[in-house]
Amino acid sequence: MREISNLILFVLLITLLAACNPEATLVETDPQLTEEGIMEATEQESSPSPTSTKTPERPTIPIPSQVPTWVVTAEPEAFIMDEELSLKLAKKTLAEKLSIDQDLIAVVSIMEAEWPDTSLECPEKGLFYIQVLVPGFKVVLEVNGQEYDVHIGDGRTVICVDGQPID
Repeated sequence: MREISNLILFVLLITLLAACNPEATLVETDPQLTEEGIMEATEQESSPSPTSTKTPERPTIPIPSQVPTWVVTAEPEAFIMDEELSLKLAKKTLAEKLSIDQDLIAVVSIMEAEWPDTSLECPEKGLFYIQVLVPGFKVVLEVNGQEYDVHIGDGRTVICVDGQPID
């Protein structure tokens, strides 16, 4: 019985994964992998035939002849911003943080960056970050002679001063 539950759970898991990625398609399946096929096969094997005198100790589950195969038709898309959108987001974020008008912010520089983790190279003390390369931009903005580094990646913005995010 546990084996049947595990197989049904496996089929449901595959179905849920398929629903998450509409571009992936299930290439081939065995008809016995359906719930009806499993139940039918189990009933046939567990019920004794008229000529048989010996009943199997426990029902057996049919082994699928083929394992379902997934074909990935496209790479997942990452949230990657362009330079213009990154600059707008950086100015908007700094203006909100300092409670000033965006027109008072001067752009010193903007360059592409590849951050080594999700902290965008500006970690907050006491937090742990996923170690994955994050594409983005480093924008240096100036307000009243003070420069601010704004790190952008994966749709997030961090205003970084001396290697620490500002609150």
